[in-house]
Amino acid sequence: MAPGPASLTRGLIEAHLASPTGRGRAMVPGAELALKLDHALMDSDAASLVFQSLETSGVASVSGEMALACAEWPMAPPAFEAGDELNYVQSAARRYGLHFSRAGNGRAHHVYAARFAAPGRTLLSCASGSAAAGAMGTLALPVSEVELAAALAGTPHAARMPEVWAIRLAGALSSGVGAYDLVMDLASRLPGVGAHPVALEFCGSGVATLTQEARFTVARLGADLGLPPAVFPSDEVTRAWLKAQGREPDWKPLAGDPEADGVRVILIHLDTIEPEVLRVAEGADPLQVREAAGVPVSRVVLGADAGLTDLLLVAGQLGGRQVAPGVELVVIPGSRQIRATLGACGAWGALRDAGAAIVDAEARLAPGSAAGVVLSCGGSAAASSHSRTVFRAGPAVAVASALAGRITDPREMPPPAVPFALPDRFAPCEVVPPKPVAARLTIEIVRGTSIRPLPSLSPLVTLRGVVLQRLPDRVRTDRALSGGPRVWRHRGDPAAMAEHLYAAFDPTFAARARALGGGFVVAGADYGIGPHRPHVVLAMVALGVRAVIATSFAPGHRAEMIRHGVLPLRRLPAGEEPGDPWDLAVGDELEIPGLPDMLERNKPLVVRNLTHGTQITLHHDLTEREIELVRAGGLLAASVPVSPAP
Repeated sequence: MAPGPASLTRGLIEAHLASPTGRGRAMVPGAELALKLDHALMDSDAASLVFQSLETSGVASVSGEMALACAEWPMAPPAFEAGDELNYVQSAARRYGLHFSRAGNGRAHHVYAARFAAPGRTLLSCASGSAAAGAMGTLALPVSEVELAAALAGTPHAARMPEVWAIRLAGALSSGVGAYDLVMDLASRLPGVGAHPVALEFCGSGVATLTQEARFTVARLGADLGLPPAVFPSDEVTRAWLKAQGREPDWKPLAGDPEADGVRVILIHLDTIEPEVLRVAEGADPLQVREAAGVPVSRVVLGADAGLTDLLLVAGQLGGRQVAPGVELVVIPGSRQIRATLGACGAWGALRDAGAAIVDAEARLAPGSAAGVVLSCGGSAAASSHSRTVFRAGPAVAVASALAGRITDPREMPPPAVPFALPDRFAPCEVVPPKPVAARLTIEIVRGTSIRPLPSLSPLVTLRGVVLQRLPDRVRTDRALSGGPRVWRHRGDPAAMAEHLYAAFDPTFAARARALGGGFVVAGADYGIGPHRPHVVLAMVALGVRAVIATSFAPGHRAEMIRHGVLPLRRLPAGEEPGDPWDLAVGDELEIPGLPDMLERNKPLVVRNLTHGTQITLHHDLTEREIELVRAGGLLAASVPVSPAP
C-alpha cells in the first residue's frame, strides 16, 4: 500500500474488504463492513472458548494468514481443571493449525509483537493489550471469542467504518517525559466519541521522534484508558525495530494523510507535555506530577505490560543506587524475551542490585499494605494491592518515586547512572509452529473431564415461557455470574457453570429454569454492565433463556447476547407506556407470537401475558444483520455476510 491522500486507516480497510463492490459507499462513517482476516490472536482467558466455538462450527482448519494461541497459566496449574484447559488449548491449537506460545513465554501481546506483528495487516484479537499492534501500521480490532472463532471458520468479520481523528504530533518529548504522559495528556484533550466508532491516526513530524516501544505504549495504554484504537504509520523506526527482531523482511513503508479525510484534527506539541499520574478511581482525571509530588509511596510496580524500553530506563536510573527504605519495588518482565534481553545487556543485575523484586509474569503478586500508596506502570498489577490509593504513572515517574520514597518529578533526578539502550538484536522469541495439514488430521483434541461442548439455540420460533427472574437496575456481569474459583473452575463446561447463574439473587434460579425448560428474564436499566463475561450468556443458553426484557442494556453485553442468539428486548420505564412491563411478575407466562417473521427492523413486538390476559409492547434496536443472527440462533449458526451500505 503506497502513501496516498487518504488516511492509513481508510487504506487498510479498503485493502481488506471482503467484497470490493460498493467500496466507496462502505467508507461512510458508521457503514457496516465485512473485513478479511489476516492475523488472529487469543490469550489464555479466551483460547478455550474460541476452540470450543470452532468445534461447534465444524471446520477442519482455520482461515487467515496466521493465528496464535498463547498460554499464560503458571507452569503448575492450581487445579486439575486448569490442567485440562491447558491440555485442551495446546492440542486444539495443533489440530487446527495455529501457532502456540507455551506457558512461561509471556503475555500474548508481547509474543505477537515480537514474532508476527507487521505493517498492513488486520488483527482480530481477544487478548489483553493487543491494541498495541496499531503501533505497527496494523488495523487491530478487539473481538469476542465467538467472533474470532467465526472469522477463523471463514466468515468475514462484521465491523463499522470509523470516523478518523488525526492526532498531529509536533516537536519531541522532553527528558523525563514519556509515552505514558503523552497518553494521559491525549485523554484529557479528546472529546467524547459520538454515534460512530472512531480511529485515532497519528501523523506529523513528532511521530518520528517516538521509539517503536513508545508507540506500542500509546496504542495499548490508550485502549486501557478507553480511548479509540490507534494507528501509527510504518516508517524507519518500525523498520529498525523489526530488524532487531530478525524480521526486517516483514517491513514495508505505510503512511497516509489522516487530515485529508479526518473528522477532527488534534495538534499536540510534545515539548509542552509534563509528567503526569492518574489515580485509579472512577472519574479521576490525570494530575501533573508536580500537583501530587511529595505523596509517600509504599510500593512501585513495573507490570507485565511494560515494554523493554521502560525496564531499561528504570534499570539505568537505578544503577548504583538503592530503592528508598520502606518502598517495595516490584518488576514483572512481561515475556521470556524481555527477561533474556535484560540479562544479556546487564540491566537485570542493575535491577536486582538496587533492591527490586523481580517476579515472573505468570506469578501472583502478594497484596500490599492497605495503608500505603501504590504507583503502577504497565499493567493491572496494582489491582492485587489492598491499597485504597493507586496511581498509574510512566517508568520515569515510577523509578524517581521509588528512589525518593515519594511521588517525584523525574526531571528533578540526576542523569542515569548506567544508561542502557535497546540492543541491536533482541533475544529470540520462540513459539510452536503448526504442523503440515496431513499431520494435523491425526491429532486428537484432549478434553479431559472439564471441557464440554458449548450449548446452542435452535432457530427462533414463537417464544412461550414463564418469567424466571426479576432483576434490579445495573446488574453487573460479575454479579450475574460470580468469578470466584468455585464457579470459574467450570468455565470449560457451560452447563455446569449455569448452575451458578443469578445465584446472588436467587440460588434456585438454575433448578427452576431447567424444570420449566427455560423462559424469560426481566431486568432494570443498564443490564450487563461490568467486565466482558461471555459465560453469562452461555449459561443463559444452557438453561434455555431465549430473551431478556430490560429497560436498557450495556452495549457490550447486548452484543454478546445477540452473537449467541439471545433476544434483547427493551421496555419503557414504568408508567410511560400502556400495559406497563413492570407488571410482569415471576411465574407469569408470556408469549411472543409470530416469530421469526414478526422480528423486523424498527418494528415493536407484542408480548402476551397469558397469566393475566393482557399484552404489552416491547422494543428493540436490532440491525438487519443482528436480526438474522437472532433468528438463526447465533453467529456460528448464521454466518451472515455483511452487505455494502446502500
